[in-house]
Amino acid sequence: MKNGQIFLFDTKSVGSDGDAPAKHNALIDYMASEENQGKHLKGGVIIADGSNWKYSPLKIENTTDIINWDCFYPSDYKE
Repeated sequence: MKNGQIFLFDTKSVGSDGDAPAKHNALIDYMASEENQGKHLKGGVIIADGSNWKYSPLKIENTTDIINWDCFYPSDYKE
């Protein structure tokens, strides 16, 4: 993003990939390890929900319950 924030997303649809929770959780672990080196990464599995894109900043068990996930608004990260 223009403000320097880095997002790493894996685009999916609800329930489309049985391995998505494992992929997401591995990415969460990777981002946490990079945080220790001064990098500020966010991301994970991201799913379209109407006109919104939702992702969880926490580890997940499935991609069918996205009710409490965060919305990603690129405009929030402009300069």
